[in-house]
Amino acid sequence: MLTKTGQAGPAEEFQGHLDFLLAGTRQIDAILSGLAGYAIAMQIDTARFQNIPLDAVLRNALIKLEREHPGISARVRCGALPRVTGDADRLQQVFEVLIRNSMERSTGVDPRIEIDAEPDALSWMISIKNDAALLEAAELDRLFRPLERGSRRTTDDPGFAMATCRVIVERHGGRIRAEPIGRAGCAFRFTLPV
Repeated sequence: MLTKTGQAGPAEEFQGHLDFLLAGTRQIDAILSGLAGYAIAMQIDTARFQNIPLDAVLRNALIKLEREHPGISARVRCGALPRVTGDADRLQQVFEVLIRNSMERSTGVDPRIEIDAEPDALSWMISIKNDAALLEAAELDRLFRPLERGSRRTTDDPGFAMATCRVIVERHGGRIRAEPIGRAGCAFRFTLPV
């Protein structure tokens, strides 16, 4: 209402202060939301784990991501995924974050994401490969730490999303990492026990 007075100076100054406050409020909201998600991940109760099909978990993640990135399902190719013991909601969150990150860091106009799983004696290695810009070695070391963000930051995430993925995977008895693939691309890889 104050900005509609028609006065040039004070109204513009007020609008600048208001915009600053609103931006700060959005940042605080993002930090609190990220912190809440991180705290939830820290409270995962392994006694409540169930045998779940990862393909259904991925399908649910893609349905949710479809709202942000229409047509994303057509850009994701997936091989056969195993059944694992875990928390379906938290593993869905891992897929959502890693796929979203892959989409937002993509260097191509029509990004493609490949997801597959490979077994070994003790675990499944789940890989999410994309054409995202290569990550610097120093960035790879800190990517999954709280309040850290990549150099090609494309969202307002305050740095909890990837750290939350690490906590979720570790609570499931696995490990997570990111690594460059070829000359153009990145792979997020995480293990889940057999």
